[in-house]
Amino acid sequence: RWRGRSRAVAVAMAESKAAADGRGPDAGWTPLYRASVRLAGELDRVLERVAQDFQEAFATDREQESKHAAGDAFGEFSLEQTAAHKRYMSEAESLLDDFLAEEKVSRSDFFAECRESVDGQYAALFDEDINLWFVDMLLGISDFEAFHRAAVQLLGKDGEERRARRK
Repeated sequence: RWRGRSRAVAVAMAESKAAADGRGPDAGWTPLYRASVRLAGELDRVLERVAQDFQEAFATDREQESKHAAGDAFGEFSLEQTAAHKRYMSEAESLLDDFLAEEKVSRSDFFAECRESVDGQYAALFDEDINLWFVDMLLGISDFEAFHRAAVQLLGKDGEERRARRK
């Protein structure tokens, strides 16, 4: 969840606004919006793949997940977990770089649009920019603790339920 709103809700809202305007999902939308639609699922899959590949590094933390949910800290993080996060960041950056190259958009222009989204430059009064959830997701890629929490959840009970729904 990003800023209290699920990604699915944010994407649905953006798509309904596009439909109301009589436009398709890509017509006239900014690179940031197109990135949110095309990359969010891919970024989730990268996280799942990396968490699975490094599941042994998270085994102890999965057992302590309920304590952490109650507010207790996990303690020290392992070198393997740090390596998993570095791989996740590398693969996520590669996805974004490939997207930007395909769209012929520079990193500086793309991140300027991200800043504008955070500043609410294009949002209606008392409304949130439709891309803000994705900007939060991008910012979270570099946050080790957010990565750690997500990996532990994916490998724990929540992840089992999520994988079962996909089958």
